[in-house]
Amino acid sequence: MRTSRIEATGVLADPFANLAQEMANAC
Repeated sequence: MRTSRIEATGVLADPFANLAQEMANAC
């Protein structure tokens, strides 16, 4: 769900969100 939300907001618009998503994915 978080990934979907980040994609909706726009990774380009939220670079920090993209980083957080990658961290969560690795976890």
